[in-house]
Amino acid sequence: MLSQIGNSTKLYIMKISIVLVFSGILALFAQAVQGVPLANAKILNLSGTVTVHQGEDVASAKALKVGAIIKQGDVVSTGSQSTVKIAFSNGSVIDLDPNSQVELEVVTQKPYRGQKTYQHWDRDPSQSITLLNLNYGSLLGHVKKLTDASKFNVKTPLGVTVVRGTRFRVAFNYDSLSNHFRFVSQNIDGIVDVITDTEGQDIDYGTQNNVNLRLATAGDASTVMIAVPPAHVVSVTLPLDDPMAKQIVDLEKNIAPGATDGILPLPPIFPPKTEDDSEIVSPSGAA
Repeated sequence: MLSQIGNSTKLYIMKISIVLVFSGILALFAQAVQGVPLANAKILNLSGTVTVHQGEDVASAKALKVGAIIKQGDVVSTGSQSTVKIAFSNGSVIDLDPNSQVELEVVTQKPYRGQKTYQHWDRDPSQSITLLNLNYGSLLGHVKKLTDASKFNVKTPLGVTVVRGTRFRVAFNYDSLSNHFRFVSQNIDGIVDVITDTEGQDIDYGTQNNVNLRLATAGDASTVMIAVPPAHVVSVTLPLDDPMAKQIVDLEKNIAPGATDGILPLPPIFPPKTEDDSEIVSPSGAA
């Protein structure tokens, strides 16, 4: 595979700060969702304690049950021994790992006809826009082939994973032993890009399938889009003592409970398979 990819992956560079990167992504999403109705997602299965609250209203958190419908603005959290599988109306699915939290920042989709189980979709049936904010922890995703107008992104403080249609994993955690934040984006199979700030302009995979970058926080940092080949991983780190760390990372929001007790290892790449026949329907009636 490496011989087909070549020794290096060229990056597209724009001279803008990381704050502007995420602002620009949100602006693009805002343009894309104009005229597209809100959609929803469904809890397919869960184990342990899984809760949901709306936006910043943490006090309103309540336990989720299988079959529950969640929507844009909802924040889903798993406990230390809990997992949850979430299916979206476009047929895409994510598995949220233990000790993780994800916000459904943007979830919209144009209405479509018919209904199927999520396993039966091989592509999204209509334009869909999904932006997930992974506050901490990790998730495994399977995004079906997207239309040209559709988007599925997973955002973290250190970078954004842009998914074109694939199986992928995203993680964002704090390692208290090294005092570093770490963002990991893994392309299991398919097409994945990563947007982040780095001082490097060329990424050389060499004989390794991993690229490790340190987030560039200087004023002249370069924003790069990294094409992650299948079976490859890009990780970005940021030391807690970096002068910009507290401006980039919310120390209350982006550190998982228990993270200060030591390294939080990444879960297995492939969680146990579960059978589910839940139907995915058009979002036309979503609240």
